[in-house]
Amino acid sequence: MRIILLLIAAYLVYRFISKRRAPEEKPRHGEKTFKGGGGEKEETVFDEVCRTYVPRDFALKIGEGENTHFFCSENCREKWKELKG
Repeated sequence: MRIILLLIAAYLVYRFISKRRAPEEKPRHGEKTFKGGGGEKEETVFDEVCRTYVPRDFALKIGEGENTHFFCSENCREKWKELKG
Protein backbone atom coordinates (compact mmCIF):
# COMPACT_ATOMS: atom_id res chain seq x y z
CA MET A 1 0.00 0.00 0.00
CA ARG A 2 2.85 2.40 0.82
CA ILE A 3 4.42 1.81 -2.58
CA ILE A 4 1.20 2.80 -4.35
CA LEU A 5 0.94 5.99 -2.28
CA LEU A 6 4.58 6.86 -3.00
CA LEU A 7 4.05 6.30 -6.73
CA ILE A 8 0.96 8.53 -6.72
CA ALA A 9 2.83 11.25 -4.79
CA ALA A 10 5.79 11.05 -7.18
CA TYR A 11 3.45 11.32 -10.17
CA LEU A 12 1.71 14.38 -8.71
CA VAL A 13 5.07 16.08 -8.06
CA TYR A 14 6.15 15.29 -11.63
CA ARG A 15 2.93 16.79 -13.05
CA PHE A 16 3.32 19.91 -10.92
CA ILE A 17 6.92 20.46 -12.03
CA SER A 18 6.21 19.79 -15.71
CA LYS A 19 3.40 22.39 -15.75
CA ARG A 20 5.62 25.03 -14.14
CA ARG A 21 8.24 24.86 -16.90
CA ALA A 22 8.14 27.72 -19.43
CA PRO A 23 6.45 26.76 -22.69
CA GLU A 24 8.75 26.54 -25.70
CA GLU A 25 8.32 28.80 -28.72
CA LYS A 26 6.22 27.27 -31.45
CA PRO A 27 7.54 27.38 -35.03
CA ARG A 28 5.72 29.36 -37.68
CA HIS A 29 3.55 27.54 -40.21
CA GLY A 30 5.68 25.29 -42.42
CA GLU A 31 8.75 25.59 -40.23
CA LYS A 32 10.20 23.40 -37.51
CA THR A 33 12.93 23.97 -35.00
CA PHE A 34 15.45 21.64 -33.47
CA LYS A 35 18.02 21.99 -30.75
CA GLY A 36 21.62 21.91 -31.83
CA GLY A 37 24.43 20.44 -29.77
CA GLY A 38 24.73 23.62 -27.69
CA GLY A 39 21.03 23.58 -26.73
CA GLU A 40 20.14 26.53 -28.96
CA LYS A 41 17.21 26.29 -31.36
CA GLU A 42 17.80 26.50 -35.07
CA GLU A 43 15.06 27.42 -37.53
CA THR A 44 14.41 24.99 -40.37
CA VAL A 45 12.61 25.36 -43.69
CA PHE A 46 10.84 22.82 -45.91
CA ASP A 47 12.34 21.53 -49.18
CA GLU A 48 9.36 20.85 -51.47
CA VAL A 49 11.32 18.57 -53.81
CA CYS A 50 12.73 15.95 -51.45
CA ARG A 51 10.20 16.81 -48.71
CA THR A 52 12.71 17.33 -45.90
CA TYR A 53 13.45 20.10 -43.42
CA VAL A 54 16.75 21.94 -43.78
CA PRO A 55 18.42 24.38 -41.38
CA ARG A 56 17.63 27.85 -42.74
CA ASP A 57 21.29 28.93 -42.54
CA PHE A 58 22.34 26.12 -44.91
CA ALA A 59 19.36 26.10 -47.30
CA LEU A 60 19.59 27.28 -50.89
CA LYS A 61 16.73 29.54 -51.95
CA ILE A 62 14.89 31.04 -54.88
CA GLY A 63 12.67 34.12 -54.67
CA GLU A 64 11.95 36.70 -52.00
CA GLY A 65 9.29 37.30 -49.34
CA GLU A 66 6.20 35.10 -49.62
CA ASN A 67 7.50 33.58 -52.88
CA THR A 68 10.70 32.17 -51.35
CA HIS A 69 11.38 28.47 -51.88
CA PHE A 70 14.13 26.64 -49.96
CA PHE A 71 16.16 23.61 -51.00
CA CYS A 72 18.58 21.20 -49.36
CA SER A 73 20.89 20.95 -52.38
CA GLU A 74 21.64 22.29 -55.83
CA ASN A 75 20.09 19.11 -57.30
CA CYS A 76 16.75 19.81 -55.62
CA ARG A 77 16.83 23.44 -56.73
CA GLU A 78 17.49 22.38 -60.34
CA LYS A 79 14.70 19.77 -60.24
CA TRP A 80 12.30 22.44 -58.95
CA LYS A 81 13.34 24.82 -61.76
CA GLU A 82 12.67 22.06 -64.33
CA LEU A 83 9.23 21.32 -62.87
CA LYS A 84 8.22 24.97 -62.73
CA GLY A 85 9.51 25.62 -66.09
